[in-house]
Amino acid sequence: MKLKTGVIIPDAGWLNYLQQEGFSYDVLPNEINPDPGLYYCLIISKNSKTNPDKLIEFIMNGGLVVLDAFTYCKIFKLPVNNKKVKTQLPSPKSIYKHIGPVDIYGNIYFPGKTRGLTALDDKLKTFYKNLGKGCFVVIPYNLEEILHNHKALRKQFYFSRRELPSEIVSAVSRSQIREIITTTLRFLHHEMDIPFVQKWYFPEGRNNIFLFRFDTDFCEEKDALEFYRLCHEYKIKATWFVDTNSEKMLDTVYKKMQDQEIELHCDRHLIFKDHSLNLDNISRGMKKMRASGYQIKGFAAPYGEWNYSLQQVLREKGFVFSSEFGLAYDDLPFFVDPGNKFAEPLQIPIHPVSLGRLRRSHFSETEMYGYYLDLINRNLKREIPLAIYHHPHHKHLQVFQKVFEKVKELKIGSLNMMEYALWWKQRLDFSPELEFERENQVIRSNKTQKKFWLKLNYRDKYTVQQQTSLIKTDVKAWKNHSSQDVPDDIMRIKKIDWRYLLYNYESFRGKSRQ
Repeated sequence: MKLKTGVIIPDAGWLNYLQQEGFSYDVLPNEINPDPGLYYCLIISKNSKTNPDKLIEFIMNGGLVVLDAFTYCKIFKLPVNNKKVKTQLPSPKSIYKHIGPVDIYGNIYFPGKTRGLTALDDKLKTFYKNLGKGCFVVIPYNLEEILHNHKALRKQFYFSRRELPSEIVSAVSRSQIREIITTTLRFLHHEMDIPFVQKWYFPEGRNNIFLFRFDTDFCEEKDALEFYRLCHEYKIKATWFVDTNSEKMLDTVYKKMQDQEIELHCDRHLIFKDHSLNLDNISRGMKKMRASGYQIKGFAAPYGEWNYSLQQVLREKGFVFSSEFGLAYDDLPFFVDPGNKFAEPLQIPIHPVSLGRLRRSHFSETEMYGYYLDLINRNLKREIPLAIYHHPHHKHLQVFQKVFEKVKELKIGSLNMMEYALWWKQRLDFSPELEFERENQVIRSNKTQKKFWLKLNYRDKYTVQQQTSLIKTDVKAWKNHSSQDVPDDIMRIKKIDWRYLLYNYESFRGKSRQ
């Protein structure tokens, strides 16, 4: 059996998901070959005009199928319901219980008739059905709508104290929706006793990576050099997004930094809706940095804001990557236009709560470190990069010294953001050809690959290992899946706090002074 997925006329949302999760796939036309030996799993997008009889035959022969509710109802001529939803919370007893709140701020879709379908989670509206030797699953999300939902709003982030930190971030929980689909696929593979194989998310089989970012607006020489010395001591390859207002800092301070990446933050500390204003602001910053000898290929927007006008400018200027939590946070890298990956800057999400936001919520230094320690443990379990940022003028050097010590203790390797962006783009071009021999319980591969590793999930166990010509599925030596525990009071992050008015006013006032 070839471990390759067929995707029937994918939309941008499905392409984005497949690129992030690292499945081996081919794009297929509408015609379905009923033999699962060619493509054991099919993903069918809303753009398809699939023949329902051929689809049923494929499933009956042992195939796996994933479709969203709108597509399922269109193929089988069933009524479809839609509902506007702000937040979903998985059932505490479902396979999704580890995911926590899922922010949608848009529509979900589900069949008007569910007779014959079994709910994987009735709250999420995910369903499946065994049919012959195979099975199919119905998910409630239009992934293209999710990808193009660019609303931003203020959210609180959990910690075990009364007052919570907040930030203006992407409204939709892209990462949690991705995890719901992956959890569903893993369940399907377990049901059919088939290995579930993905390209690993980090270079050379590392358990995670540490991406540490500085935004240098209002930064003075003393603060910058103190944090640089700390990074140098702990071998942290930080990425510094610099404010070009001070040409002296460009010429005398950042030039001294070895093993650090220097990229552009802004000239004027604002993002505009107008294309020409964004172009002028970014062009001025690039001109100053190039005059000082810097090669600029990375960008992080002031206030984490993102819009299409900014994206167009970054594309025109040839940026390799950018990082804006107003578009996405706590997730794997992705392209805004996944069908145009060679022209687009790669989006590298980070955790949006800086130490400054913790300080504004009256955290002590002990609580600050506790917050970052929770984040480290959570990201290790979720298998997303440990990506955090700081403003040097907010100080608290001791907190990050402890964070760096913990990163070193856990053997989490440090990369700058450009290194990770280039590796991720190469990962997209790596397409393993794998075949599962059930009788011998082995996976055969067409090549050996050292740079890009594989994650293999099988029979509720997993391993991360190099791609070799022969991989034994001996699960006795593999690891159990670990998942984060969702706090019982997690939904208090959704309670509107009176401080929202204050923080939004402070944000408005800060921008008006720029």
